[in-house]
Amino acid sequence: MVLEYPTTSLHSLEGLHREVDWNNLLQLQSENGSFLYSPASTACTLTYTNDAKIFDYLNQLLIKFDHAFPNMYPVDLF
Repeated sequence: MVLEYPTTSLHSLEGLHREVDWNNLLQLQSENGSFLYSPASTACTLTYTNDAKIFDYLNQLLIKFDHAFPNMYPVDLF
């Protein structure tokens, strides 16, 4: 598995989708349901896992940002 520990790779899962063991990846999920606060990585993970916590995170962003996604959320400093 490419991702055994939380690293910046979690921010680019859509590019690694063929290398990831999606079921094991869920152990690296942030408390809010995202993967390193990246809507793109998180949406890619939803495609492969149908995880309810991921769906809730993305749905909350759609509501908060009027059907759009920021490139990262939440973030105080990048």
